[in-house]
Amino acid sequence: TGDFDGEVTLVDVVSGDLLHTLSTGGEVRTLAFSPDSQMFASAGGGVDPDSTIKLWRVSDGALLHTLFGHGILTGSVDFSPDGQMLISSGTDVGYARSIRFWRTVDGTLLRTLDPGSAVPSVAFSPDGTQLAVTGGLPARMGEIQVWDVAPSTDDEIHAELRLSVPVTYDTVYGGKWSPDGSLIAFGCADNAVRAIDTESGELVLYQGAH
Repeated sequence: TGDFDGEVTLVDVVSGDLLHTLSTGGEVRTLAFSPDSQMFASAGGGVDPDSTIKLWRVSDGALLHTLFGHGILTGSVDFSPDGQMLISSGTDVGYARSIRFWRTVDGTLLRTLDPGSAVPSVAFSPDGTQLAVTGGLPARMGEIQVWDVAPSTDDEIHAELRLSVPVTYDTVYGGKWSPDGSLIAFGCADNAVRAIDTESGELVLYQGAH
């Protein structure tokens, strides 16, 4: 867990034992474990000026890398299924929004994308070949995007926007893939949960009683 005081707490869910209490130096708004559970990422910012992303080793709580990119706020992080990349979304200096790809072994920035609006969440598909990006503009529009992504031999990331689906009239939050990669579920400011087909963008679920 993370908090606005800048602390991250790791607890063993079986025994309830406290494993580590780590100081990040800034607000913690998002956390993610690597697929093998050997590493985790913490990030935040906003009111607190520290918007860096930090990569930690789970076994001893050691800080492995500090990633500098989003100058104002980092709102979301997610590891690729193979653990080789981390993706982040946030607000940069000048209030530009960006999505950034990082190599986890050394913290190198591989690619920066302009999503065109605020991005509350990013998530890799189960096979790592696509991204779900939720966003929009408050009181104006909501949008969910699907990007095709692929690494190349020159350490670059090829990324292409494949699908853009406008949804409601406010920002969209918390996109998550189904295990088979065929659906993306997300929350909206109208208190409804929706899911779309990732190939067609067709709405397949609307739950307004959340």
